[in-house]
Order: sequence, then structure tokens, then C-alpha cells
Amino acid sequence: MPGTMDGLRLAEVVRKRWPPVALLVTTGRFRPQNRDLPEDAHFLPKPYMLGDLKAYLGRPRPTNVAWQKVADFGNLILSGAAPGSMLPRLITILSSTRTRGWNMKRAFAVLACVCLLAGGLYAAASKWAIRHETLNLFDPVRQRPVSVDVAVRRDYERKADDGYWKLPVAIISNGNTVKNTEYSFLENVFAARGYLVASIEQDLPSDPPLMTRVGLPYVGRIGVYERSEANILFVLGQLKKIQPHANYDHLTMVGHSNGGDVAMYFAKEHPQMVSKIITLDNLRVPFVLNKKMKILSFRSSDPHFKTDPGVLPTPEQAKLDGIDIVKTPFQHTWLSDRGPEEAKEKIQATLDKFLGKTATSDLSPVATDNPLIAKMGPGPYP
Repeated sequence: MPGTMDGLRLAEVVRKRWPPVALLVTTGRFRPQNRDLPEDAHFLPKPYMLGDLKAYLGRPRPTNVAWQKVADFGNLILSGAAPGSMLPRLITILSSTRTRGWNMKRAFAVLACVCLLAGGLYAAASKWAIRHETLNLFDPVRQRPVSVDVAVRRDYERKADDGYWKLPVAIISNGNTVKNTEYSFLENVFAARGYLVASIEQDLPSDPPLMTRVGLPYVGRIGVYERSEANILFVLGQLKKIQPHANYDHLTMVGHSNGGDVAMYFAKEHPQMVSKIITLDNLRVPFVLNKKMKILSFRSSDPHFKTDPGVLPTPEQAKLDGIDIVKTPFQHTWLSDRGPEEAKEKIQATLDKFLGKTATSDLSPVATDNPLIAKMGPGPYP
């Protein structure tokens, strides 16, 4: 490759900037170790037969349907780990296919398809790229710093700036001891669907430790929820200045563990601002029963994290208000970036399906007569 960046470095950059893109690294000079390759990248050593390339192209699609639209463009990058183009090598292989029962027309048709695939990938990667940015805000009224990880798809951001799109807004609240930056697997699903996503760091090292006082409302955590509510309102005010072309009147509240309780508490206090709620194992704050809100909740099977009585709705209430409760075989801490890839992919797929059912338009009715899912499908699970 020309310039100072080799193929392995290019693959790393692509993985960081465009996570959905599948990566195929090929070289004949050395065999990189797995630790040298980006996550989920595949290696094809040179020289390789056309059948090897065809086998890679024909492999099963990724199970992460949150990126299905990207996959539909043909998610493949061919990057040479050593300087120089792979095209001459591919042409050489194609030229020799006559002895293997191929004619030249068919061989070059394959070459044309590969070139079109690469071109389509470039366009798809540019179109679907998600921008992440950290905002280090400061609330002068409360003298409190608030860190926010913002994610948005670049093309939708441009549409919003040009007045062709109003970005729906998703607010993510972190679980206790989990950083706000550890929910990128959720951020990317929302951003891929055109959302402006703000993952808020709700906790500071100087905050009192999270306590549980049995017998008190919300086990004594009302002060924590009120503080987090103030954080969310402050961040919304700042986002309106930064990105005025977003819909701040119909929020999607998201949260894991204590952050899930924060999401549910905020929706209870500000029902006129919230249209959807997604929680991952919230344990303390009862579900909001409101037909105007669509709710999806993932529940872990972790014996160390028990849901308080009265938090979950009855099956009759869930059906009446269109609440989707997903029982998973996952541990509580797996419901973040810390979880195994397969667990995160299952959650992404279900979340993407949920968002597909609930359109972002203010005018689209929310279906409540068809619960999404009652239990995760069969494994295997990690």
C-alpha cells in the first residue's frame, strides 16, 4: 500500500471507525498472529485459490442483525497486510482458472463482482459510519461535572443539519460501577437507526456509595434517582444547543441495572417527554404502566441480582400495555460491553427488532397487541 499505513493498520482503523464492517486480511509475506488482527478479522494467506475467496464470500451472514442493512451492501474489506495491491494476484489466479473448468468470461465476471463489492463497501462504510464523541460538561448550578458519550450516524447527522431529518434521541444511564462508555454495543444499534445517542456518566468517585435500605421507598435510593434525573435534564439542555435538529419531546430512555431504574424513574416523573423505555435488569423502580410508552426489558438469570417485589408488571398488565419482557440466560454484568460477544449480539438483535416495530415518527401508532418475545431463543450461549 502507498503511504505510511500498512494493511494491518488500515484494518485496525476500519474496525474502530466502522465496527459493522467485516475484515479479510491477506498477505504472502508473513502470517500474522491472532493478537495482531483486529477483533473478528479473518486471515487468508497468499497464494490462495479462487475457491478460498469464494468460500469466504459465501460464508453465513453475521447474526448481528442490528447491522443487517450494512451487510446487505456486502460487508467485506480486502486489505493487503504488505505494500502492493492484491489485484494483480487475483487477476493471475483468475487467468489460470481455465485449467480448473472455468472459462475466462466467467472468471472475469467474478472479478467484476469482487470489484463492485469493494466499491459498494466503500460507499456503505462512508454512509453508515457512526461518530462517537465525548462531551465533558459542567453544571454550574450544582457544581457538578457530567461526562457524556455521544453517538450519531454521520449521514443522518448531515440530513438533520440540512433540515431533512429530525434525530430521535436515546438517553443511556450506566449501571453502578459500570462506566457510561461501556454500552457502545447499545449505542451503535440506536445510532445505526438514525438516533442521536447520549450515554451519561451518572456517578462520580465523590458520590456516596450506593446503599440498600430495606423498607424505604426505592430501598433508600430516591436521592440517587433525583440526582440522575437532574443530570439528564442538564444534558438535554446542552444537547439542544449543540444539535437543535433533534426530537427532544419523545425520548427513548435506556439503562442497565441502577441505570435502568433511573430510566424508569425519569419516565415516571416526565411521562410527557418519554415514548420508549429499554431497561436491562432494573431491580428497584416499578415499571411505568402507560399505553403511550413502549417498554422493552431484558432480564438476567443471575441469582445474585433479584428483582424487588412489585417491580415487574403482571402478565396481564404487560399484555395490556404492550410491555415486552425478555428472559435471558445471561449474567447481570453481561448486559454491557463486558459481556460475551454472543450475548451482546442476541441483545442487539432483539433491540433492533423492537426499534423496527416502534417507528421513530411522532405520528406512528404503537402496536400493543403483539408482544415481541417472552424468552430468548435456544442457544448456544457462552
